Amino acid sequence: MYPGADVFEAIVLTAQRLDSSTIVCGLSNKLTTDEQGKLTGDAWERLPEPRPRLMMEIHSPGGAVRAYMLGPHTPRLRSQTWNLCNQVWLDVTSDPKLAGAHHYDIVCPGFGRIETRIEQR
Repeated sequence: MYPGADVFEAIVLTAQRLDSSTIVCGLSNKLTTDEQGKLTGDAWERLPEPRPRLMMEIHSPGGAVRAYMLGPHTPRLRSQTWNLCNQVWLDVTSDPKLAGAHHYDIVCPGFGRIETRIEQR
């Protein structure tokens, strides 16, 4: 018996109570792996604090495994994204006044602009 009516909420709540770091489950016969990951991530967001850092592994019958980090984590970025960030950083730091800038000084203002646009909707 699990502690709730929502299976995704029950999974993350159980992981939290057990102080787990990884959730391992099989592939749903109704949902894609991305849907399972999203619904589990949404349930993680509803956990009471302190929320644990959790990895979710979804194992397919053929042996394939998809892994999802739940909650805040370093995003998986394509090499083009890393290259673009680094090129902008190189351009910015070529100005001696900005030579001490870090990559987060490049990325964070971009997120701020996106957040502002979302709030304006």
